[in-house]
Amino acid sequence: MSKIYYHDEEQKQLAQESKIARQDLIGKPLTTEIVQFDQFFMAEAYHQKFYLKLNDNLFLELRTIYPNPDDLTNSTAATKINGFLGDFGDSELFFRIQDDLGLSNESQAILESRLH
Repeated sequence: MSKIYYHDEEQKQLAQESKIARQDLIGKPLTTEIVQFDQFFMAEAYHQKFYLKLNDNLFLELRTIYPNPDDLTNSTAATKINGFLGDFGDSELFFRIQDDLGLSNESQAILESRLH
């Protein structure tokens, strides 16, 4: 079962509308719950940077940049790279921020080749 967490009434309304639209699209009810956010829990370490861990070259480079596992987990650059690898970004965004990620030219090319 999945959940959508909301912070205010506007988010709640948007979540409900999104759920209804998706149900209409697929033609069956969703079991997704819409609940008020109350507390954030960090995922276990083995869940962190999932897509990044699937790419040995990029992961090893970032482990060199961030030898402390907590620093890697908390790195916004590593989070963005993980998102790109998970197909949650596009080439336009990548080209705007690529120099801020701290990657070598080789790693930038690897990441760029994965974008649509």
